[in-house]
Amino acid sequence: MSTPSPLRRSSRVRAQPESYADQQAAYTLHAIEQAEVRRARQESLSFDHTDTSDEEGLGEAEVSSSEEEEEGKENIPPQSAWSRHTTAVHLPYYNIPVETKLPRHHDTSVLGYVQCFLTRELVSTIATNTNLYAISKQAPAGWTTSTEEVWRFIAARIFMGIIDLPYLHMYWEEEWRQAYVVRLFSQHRFAELTRYFHVAAPTPHGVRHTVIDKVRPLYEACQANFFEYFVPPRYLTVDEMMIRFEGRDHWVRRIKGKPTPEGFKVWGLAAESYLLAFQVHKPTARRANTHGAIHHIVMQLIHPYRGTNRILFMDNLFTSPALARHLFKEGIRCCGTTRTNRKGLPSGVGGLEKGQTAVWQSGVLGCRAFREKQKVVCMLSTHCKVDDMVTIPQQRDDNLPSSITKPLVVHDYNLHKSHVDRVDQLRSYYAIERKSMKNWPPLAWWLVDMCITNAYALWRRDTKSEDSQLVFRKELLRQLAAAYPPPHSHEEPAVPPHSTRPAAGHWPKHTHKKRKCVVCTRGRAGGSQSEIECEQCGVHLCLAPCFKQYHTEKD
Repeated sequence: MSTPSPLRRSSRVRAQPESYADQQAAYTLHAIEQAEVRRARQESLSFDHTDTSDEEGLGEAEVSSSEEEEEGKENIPPQSAWSRHTTAVHLPYYNIPVETKLPRHHDTSVLGYVQCFLTRELVSTIATNTNLYAISKQAPAGWTTSTEEVWRFIAARIFMGIIDLPYLHMYWEEEWRQAYVVRLFSQHRFAELTRYFHVAAPTPHGVRHTVIDKVRPLYEACQANFFEYFVPPRYLTVDEMMIRFEGRDHWVRRIKGKPTPEGFKVWGLAAESYLLAFQVHKPTARRANTHGAIHHIVMQLIHPYRGTNRILFMDNLFTSPALARHLFKEGIRCCGTTRTNRKGLPSGVGGLEKGQTAVWQSGVLGCRAFREKQKVVCMLSTHCKVDDMVTIPQQRDDNLPSSITKPLVVHDYNLHKSHVDRVDQLRSYYAIERKSMKNWPPLAWWLVDMCITNAYALWRRDTKSEDSQLVFRKELLRQLAAAYPPPHSHEEPAVPPHSTRPAAGHWPKHTHKKRKCVVCTRGRAGGSQSEIECEQCGVHLCLAPCFKQYHTEKD
């Protein structure tokens, strides 16, 4: 039996892995050698051809530089590189006058301003679509409405925005009766109008629709009229707003920390307490473009003002270096805060120490970053030099004159960042919208509110009035009541005096609260519930036969 031969060892020697430092040293040495070779070649060419023309010399230099670019392309800074050296930013001259452009022969009353946005043709369309919807829902035979009644319905909703009661039926109850609403409608008629009210034509059976489709005539009219009737000043603001809706809809968005945390999100462009443009956020798929959805929304909102050299103010949700450069190419300057993780910001933005400030500039785009308390605040601007300072007078508590010096970019941002918030704040004071099981009525009444708010802004500007929005809406209600009076009053007539004493009889009174009947539930576990109450006894009773039985036994 043969013994196994020992294992053969390889004659090759295993090389040790080369360290990273050795590799970098080798690359550096190779680059130096290549540079020496190129320099020697140029010296030899210049020595051999001393009378070479300038044109040939330039051509050789171009060849040499192109070779260096191919070898060390990563060492060449891009065109958008940031520099710590800042230069002056020249803001073009702006001379577009601020003015209202309402129809020439419009009524100068409060109602006339509102009807520039809520036109008679638009309200007539709503009345027609309401009738069509009532037919599709098999309303009682002969049920119909008119343009005048729709105006009265809008007036009642405006009144309910001023005097807000938790339930609609309370406006007709004796304890909470509101004469303005009662004169316009009976409770039953108002409930019918609320049920059949429709802005757009009824959607055919089996056809899918969105929340915008249900308000499209009003939606498109507002978008056109808001832009057409006002030439804004130079400073514009873009921001987001929320329309309250807590139902189930895939268009609903939830944002923590907002005054209205749940509802439909609206992107708005505003100036001087006037809403210029808006878009409801659509939960569509991501677009296959180079920029994000928010970038696309801003460019759509600002599109009518391209080339006017206006200045757009944004918060950190919108502002980015890419958007700022895109706006500049379209003739729009911008200013706003941005998030420190945005792509394209200078390196070192997020690493500032407490109290430290740094500025950068890339072409006309400037960046200013400073640490405030526990976070870094970063701002981008194309409308001014980011390290320019401005001195602002301030009034102290001791009535002594004082002033404060701050960066110009910070001062301008604080001054013009809240135009959209002011519009939304004005609307929220007397909002018409109420809770609804349907998804589109909140958007429809939001649009009506925005028409009134914009009309108030233009009326106040043209008349130089200092009156509040409440005064404007109260005058609007008076003029609506005078222009569209009801055919007959729905207010209950006064009760004639009786020969008997007021407390001698027991009269049933209808309430909107169900309680157990004191006769039906006597001595038993169950029993029926009733909304009828005896005015004098204060107990709930079935109208028949319990009401008569109770008072007969009592007597």
